[in-house]
Amino acid sequence: MLEQKNENLQILADSAFESENYELAYDYYNCLLEQNIENHNNWLRKGYCALYLSKFDRMLDKEVMMSIKAVLKLSTYKEDELTNIANEISTIIFDKIVEGAKFIQNEIEREFNALQIAVGTLHFHNFKKNSIEIKVWSCYSEKLFQYFKVMDFVVRMKPTAITCEKGYRSVNYTNTVSKYTGEHFYKLDGNYSESILLRELFQFSKSELDKILPNNEVTNPKSTSGCFIATATMGNYNHPIVLELRYFRDSWLLKRLWGQKFTEWYYRNSPKAANKIKESTMLKSITFAVIVVPLYCFSKVIRVC
Repeated sequence: MLEQKNENLQILADSAFESENYELAYDYYNCLLEQNIENHNNWLRKGYCALYLSKFDRMLDKEVMMSIKAVLKLSTYKEDELTNIANEISTIIFDKIVEGAKFIQNEIEREFNALQIAVGTLHFHNFKKNSIEIKVWSCYSEKLFQYFKVMDFVVRMKPTAITCEKGYRSVNYTNTVSKYTGEHFYKLDGNYSESILLRELFQFSKSELDKILPNNEVTNPKSTSGCFIATATMGNYNHPIVLELRYFRDSWLLKRLWGQKFTEWYYRNSPKAANKIKESTMLKSITFAVIVVPLYCFSKVIRVC
């Protein structure tokens, strides 16, 4: 009778997970793990649910870490399967970090706009904006930092092209944002535990990524030999089309197993093609029409859907 009940609960849990009802799936997997604490698949899916559900007002980073550690201890996954898991988790965490940093920026603007400071009071304007920035960052920076702890663990667990890119970009992005809207809360040269972890994550990610892809466009965006195809075609790492395609990769492609494998292959093989494209006006035109534009249009359609 209990076995049949657990089978039904497993079906309900997996169905909720597949339909992206992570709240319900999270509760189901907790119930299943109470019956069998050694089921690594349920630990993994509970970890995914916790990660998707985690917000500043409900941080579930500890549950994520506990689930990952349980999977590592109990699983019989092959190396390529663990690599795919690490790639996917780091991609989700990266989205959470960017989402969190943007939330902080929006909170700063919301509080500042609510003051309705009169025009012509520039000094007071800057003073109040600065005080609000410090206040908001002080309120949320520790919560944002919890995601970096998970990111650091995942990157060191499996330093792949994707996990290292996410580790490097997450620190670089948040460091840049806080520099302009928070008196640099995320300094990399400080002696606080947060600064030390961020600095070491940043350096480790860069070092490993440079080993895997010596002339990659992430840690060497100005490298003459490290441009990816879209960057080489548009001639600018931060061109709007390149940014859109990068968003498409992060938010859609890397969330699919075949997309992760394709991205790994692309990282290994695209630099040579990008070099040739970059040096030829004709190849730029052909690549723009045949590859970049169709991908750009497809990414826009996917975003709408």
